[in-house]
Amino acid sequence: MSDAAISEVLPPLVVPCAGEDLEELLGREWLLTNRIGAYASATIPGTNTRQYHGLLVAATKPPGGRVLALSAVMDQLIVPAEEGQTTYDLATFEFPGTFNPCGAGNLVEFRHDVAATFLYRCGPAELVKEIILAETANAVAVRYRLLSGPACRLRIRPFLA
Repeated sequence: MSDAAISEVLPPLVVPCAGEDLEELLGREWLLTNRIGAYASATIPGTNTRQYHGLLVAATKPPGGRVLALSAVMDQLIVPAEEGQTTYDLATFEFPGTFNPCGAGNLVEFRHDVAATFLYRCGPAELVKEIILAETANAVAVRYRLLSGPACRLRIRPFLA
């Protein structure tokens, strides 16, 4: 069955996130899988709350032999302001008793289809982040697109395992 046929059968899951309770969003998870047994998964804010969460859990000896290769990314959008710049966190990490950084406040919408897609509003800028798992390889792409607003910078720090 082609991706187009799948999209016709299963419409994308869209979750509005603006103003939603962080704990409720943390209770909802997403999962992407590929044809060789690799996967990517996390909660809607992108927080790894379970041992098996990660952006690339590779299948080294399919169907088992899974290895966490990319745990997460700490990403920030740096938006020019009248005086200097403003840094907006996109990532949300949980530590005992706190979340730091807490980019979930900038998350407007989550969409789950062939990719996990996050829409962020950071001041005057709107940014889309997509997690795309390769179909037949142990590979993941994290793609960012600025939809509106001034030219911005993106700071990305991968957390490898």
